[in-house]
Amino acid sequence: MTATLPINPKYAQHFDFYLESDDEQMALTVCRFEEEILSHLNRGRGLTESQSNSFRISLRALLLNIVYNHVADPNLSIIMRCRSNYYSSQSRYQRAEISHAHLIEKSMHPLVKLGYLDIVEGEIGRGLSTVVRATPKLLSKLAEHFPEGLPYVEIDYRNAETIILKDDNKQRIDYSDTDHTNTMRSNLLTINSALDAAHINLFVTDDELQEYNKRRYAAIANDASDEQEESYKPPVNFSKKYLHRVFNDGRAEFDRGGRFYGAWWEGIESKYRRFITINSKPTVELDYQAIHPSLLYAHIGEKWDPNDDAYRLEHINPLLTPDFRKTYKIQFQRLLNAKANIAPRQLPPLPPGIDSLEPITVAFSEMHAPVADYFFQGIGKELQYRDAQIAEQVMLRMLEQGYVVLAVHDSFIVQTQAKDILKETMRESFKDVMQSSAAPEKPDEISEIDHELYEQRYDLREYNGYCYREQLASP
Repeated sequence: MTATLPINPKYAQHFDFYLESDDEQMALTVCRFEEEILSHLNRGRGLTESQSNSFRISLRALLLNIVYNHVADPNLSIIMRCRSNYYSSQSRYQRAEISHAHLIEKSMHPLVKLGYLDIVEGEIGRGLSTVVRATPKLLSKLAEHFPEGLPYVEIDYRNAETIILKDDNKQRIDYSDTDHTNTMRSNLLTINSALDAAHINLFVTDDELQEYNKRRYAAIANDASDEQEESYKPPVNFSKKYLHRVFNDGRAEFDRGGRFYGAWWEGIESKYRRFITINSKPTVELDYQAIHPSLLYAHIGEKWDPNDDAYRLEHINPLLTPDFRKTYKIQFQRLLNAKANIAPRQLPPLPPGIDSLEPITVAFSEMHAPVADYFFQGIGKELQYRDAQIAEQVMLRMLEQGYVVLAVHDSFIVQTQAKDILKETMRESFKDVMQSSAAPEKPDEISEIDHELYEQRYDLREYNGYCYREQLASP
């Protein structure tokens, strides 16, 4: 996305502690900014060796974030946490060398005052966070240091924490490692290393990609949801290809949630996923039919017939017509996730003659009587943990067979040639994790890439962006 759009403070990424670049010019660039900042602060002397090292690492990290975001999308800003108690040398989620004093007070604040950063939202030294972005002055100076183009910056996934635990307020909390967390982290390293070596692209025209990104950019401006919610679908950022896992409820057992997040293909609208290519080959997407009803029945040792529609309710209540199936599916997820039968603040679209969610709840309770006792008991996070275990097994087993798989919770994308291998792997993984032979299947979602058009891609100007990304990934 290259077009400059109106500044939107919601279109921003949190400062990343773990970005790196092996470009040798980057070290010299950091030194030049360091000299200018220290001169501005009148502090050319007086820093200990340890303080100088922390300052240099913090400044480098901020500049890497600026470059990383600008290359991904010039419209993307950075969210900087400004409270001193946010930074801790003991936190597993942060680099110990990066402190509030050196990142915020000695790096961000001077860069703002020197005209290198604009404040998009917030104020210097006040509030929980400040949203900033590079100014033309900074971009011009970086261009002088990197005349052949800004350096390649990537996430240091080998050192960043990939097993994240959150409390009931969705705040990250520290924990003590166990064999379980160490194994999950090791498995993620295997998966992320494979993703790092793979080239994952989207075969759409440049105009289609730009229009899609503009729609998503505009949607973020009008949407109150945050990036941890499923409704958040940001513009495509091809540099985001590494996974981490988020566990919930602050449980040291790590048995709630645990889904995989972080990759760009999770955030795009489902109709665009069929245009994903892996290592320059078209793909197929397979997923489980009615995964959560199936998981819930397996949880009590019973089976849900995958040929039945778990969300079709008109045979119980004629007013609940199939046209509102999406609403019923949302309500079923609420039955699993909520801990009390409290109506949401905003109701989804309802069928004519239905003015509340209660008739839908009653219908589901009758249709799924064997598991109805689990409704409004908050079992959803436990089921998410099960589908995450299945996803982990699918990705690892497919890697053993030589194929990279992209997971979107209970959906999996693989090169078309490996469709049958993936299908069998999904069956076996469900069976092993749930101790059940009833793996729910759904009709294949075959790639809609026009193969003849794809073979001509390098001769078609409208696919210049796709071809450029392909060439960047070539050895």
